[in-house]
Amino acid sequence: MTNMKVKVIWTCGLLMLFLKGCFNKPVKDQYVEYLDKVEVWKGSCTVLPCKYTPKSTYDKFIWYYNAKYDVKNKDFNGTIVYNSKDGNDVDPLFAGRVQYVGKSDTIWRDCTIVIRNIQKEDEGTYNLRLLGTQKDAQKNDRWMSKDPLTIAVSDIGSTLKIHPPPEIRESEIVTLSCSISYYCPYNISFNWIEDVNGIDTTYFRKDTYEVSTTTSLQFQPSWRDHKKNITCVLNRDDGEADNKTVQLNVMYAPKNVNIFSNATIEIIKGVSTTLTCSVESSNPPDYDITWFKDNQRQNSKKGSASQLEVTYPGKYFCQAKNKIGETKSNLVEVSVLYAPVKPVIKKYGEPIQEGKDITLECSTKANPPVSLYVWFKDGAECYNRTSNRFTIYNIKEDNSGSYTCLARNNLGEANSDKLDLNVMYAPRYPRVVLKLDRPTIGEDDKIVFVEDKVIFVEGDQVIFQCNVNSSNPEVTSTIWYKNGRRISKKLNEPMKAEDAGSYICEAVNSAGHTKSPNIDVDIHYPPKDVDLWISSKSFKENETIKLKCISKTSNPQSSRHEWYKDGVLFKNTTEDFMVLQLEWTHTGQYSCNALNAIGSGRSSPRPIDVKYAPKNVTLTVIPGDYVTEHMDVTLKCTSRGKPTSIHYEFYLNDVFLSSSDGSFQLKDVQIKNIGKYSCSAENDVGEKRSNVVLLHVSYSPATIGKFASIAGSTFIVLLILIILIVRFRVSIKNAFRRRSVDDKSESSFFVMKKKDEAIIVQPSSRLRNELADNIGHPNPSIHSSTDQLHYSRVNFQASSKRQSNLSSATADNDITTIYSVVRKVPNTHEYENIASPSEIAREDSQDEIHYSVIANLNKKEKERERDPEVEYAKLKHS
Repeated sequence: MTNMKVKVIWTCGLLMLFLKGCFNKPVKDQYVEYLDKVEVWKGSCTVLPCKYTPKSTYDKFIWYYNAKYDVKNKDFNGTIVYNSKDGNDVDPLFAGRVQYVGKSDTIWRDCTIVIRNIQKEDEGTYNLRLLGTQKDAQKNDRWMSKDPLTIAVSDIGSTLKIHPPPEIRESEIVTLSCSISYYCPYNISFNWIEDVNGIDTTYFRKDTYEVSTTTSLQFQPSWRDHKKNITCVLNRDDGEADNKTVQLNVMYAPKNVNIFSNATIEIIKGVSTTLTCSVESSNPPDYDITWFKDNQRQNSKKGSASQLEVTYPGKYFCQAKNKIGETKSNLVEVSVLYAPVKPVIKKYGEPIQEGKDITLECSTKANPPVSLYVWFKDGAECYNRTSNRFTIYNIKEDNSGSYTCLARNNLGEANSDKLDLNVMYAPRYPRVVLKLDRPTIGEDDKIVFVEDKVIFVEGDQVIFQCNVNSSNPEVTSTIWYKNGRRISKKLNEPMKAEDAGSYICEAVNSAGHTKSPNIDVDIHYPPKDVDLWISSKSFKENETIKLKCISKTSNPQSSRHEWYKDGVLFKNTTEDFMVLQLEWTHTGQYSCNALNAIGSGRSSPRPIDVKYAPKNVTLTVIPGDYVTEHMDVTLKCTSRGKPTSIHYEFYLNDVFLSSSDGSFQLKDVQIKNIGKYSCSAENDVGEKRSNVVLLHVSYSPATIGKFASIAGSTFIVLLILIILIVRFRVSIKNAFRRRSVDDKSESSFFVMKKKDEAIIVQPSSRLRNELADNIGHPNPSIHSSTDQLHYSRVNFQASSKRQSNLSSATADNDITTIYSVVRKVPNTHEYENIASPSEIAREDSQDEIHYSVIANLNKKEKERERDPEVEYAKLKHS
């Protein structure tokens, strides 16, 4: 309890040290929270912990030094230490010495700053100004902290403090702390001067409750560290140092407690001896000494030494105790010599049961120890039994009797009282007996079954009994097992199917238990829990499914199976399954009946709903398949199928027309609607086409009259055309006849071609005039620039006069001669008329210049003399 109180006090002390907020509360107002005072020394730096509420309108803060309220301007004036938005506003006194060190990941907004190289002039009050814009943006939102933060500047700064725990105990972990109410991460350090093998740690605190730097030293003192000095040293970057020293006051239990005596002391019974207890050191120095004999308290005495007078044998030690703890001394055994006291026989291995090992022990006290033990059964000495323990291995019923022992040493002997042994054994030779109890059978005539295997029919009343040969003590209970597992079922109830199995009884008494041989019981019963299993959950026509009749239990197994459809016997099989090739007529409720020699069991009905593609697809034409044009015809498609949701499509000459729910209408039927109509019906299972219906459409009377008038008009037009054609052919024939009379000669034509010459032949004036008259346009000049042939004429004359003048006309102006100027255009394969001979002569790309003379010769005339430089071609006409 004392240790607990000390720990509680020490814990409270640490809380008071590190949670100074209990004594030094931070400055708080509606929006701002920071420390009320910070102590620093000249040339150092300091952190000003600060935070303000995350009000959305405040997005800027300013630290003021010695701020004062200007009543006239209704605003605060002072030296600006730090501006979160505009660094140019900072007063030169603080420029370059102030840094924002706040965190952005906090719930509150952080306004913490660090001021370096603090001078005496920096001493004073500091306030935080919050600025923002209200939502209506018409005026600024401002707030000045009500209470200031004070910075005190001195030459030494805060005082170094060392914090020893209120109590130090041996072997308990101790933590010494040394702290200063100051934090700056640049210019101080700590070290410890100690001889306790401690581990030092430095940590900082810089929140709105406290700013401090603390170093701790953790160690585990021993009692020899008592009154040792430990010093905490603070080193500053300006060369100054400070230190604090504490002397350890280690509390510990008494040390080196001893009894100055031999480890064993022998005395004669009736003679006493004195034992002395001493203590080397203790803190606190006051302690109590207590004596113990065989771990039993004897007495207590004050002081650094104590004595005890001893007259009885035992193991003695002393114990020194102060408020810290207690320490035991060494153990001293005092032995008193005497003859054996009356022995007592103890037995081990109870209960005494046949087959176990039993040990009898002759227990007595004697000093010196007993040198001889003698055992007796029913007054007779048991030879070769001279130790204090007598063990009977695998005890039997004939080991029962009265036992005594005798103990002896060199000072005397003593006899024990009698101990009776009654050997017990477990029930012997248990056996299962079964009796068939039926109303028609008398008590003495009940059938007893003792075979290894027995068969009963479900419902038989059977009595189970467990008989034993002998038992000591009597059988107290019987345990029954079925198939190796213990059962609690009453065994005098009518037999059920689940009662089949191998049975064993176990007879139990206080000595043990014995199991009987097993007897197998078989229960015959009709099929039970019959279920119809179907191999598929969906059924379509032409698919094969398997039906199986399953009985969970049946003894003996089912030998025959009956199959029912809609309650009517459908089939008998010896197998437990049936295979069906599904047809649409197989739809119905199916069940099965399993039969054995004892009885039968029927399953629950299960539905089989066979789905099949549409059947009997029929197309019907309303009013019939012979109609007259302009009538309305309805095509009706009917079928039977499952599922009954059927999609219909209509076709004309196997070309898709429309889809519907079974009806399609032809309005104002025309001759073009004549054809072979059919329909198809489709559901989820399949599709089938209907019969083909030939629709006949007859012309209406109005159409027949219209066609008759058109046919008459067409006939008259054709007749007129035939007459015109006949007259035209007759005219043409007469014209050819007249021409053949005028010119019966066979004419030849020559084309003459000149190379590399510019031949210009001028036709006669008569010929030019004649050509102009015949052709209908003037003759072109040979110097014309036209690209085309402007005229050509072939004149076949039958006159001999003209034939005789052919030679002269050729040189002069022959009317049967046609002149043309031909120019070959570069990069082409055609000849075109050219403009003038002068242009022909100038063009280097020109290949040739030629003219043609076509003469009409009579058959009797000879061919003209050929010029070797002229190419000739002969033309004939018939």
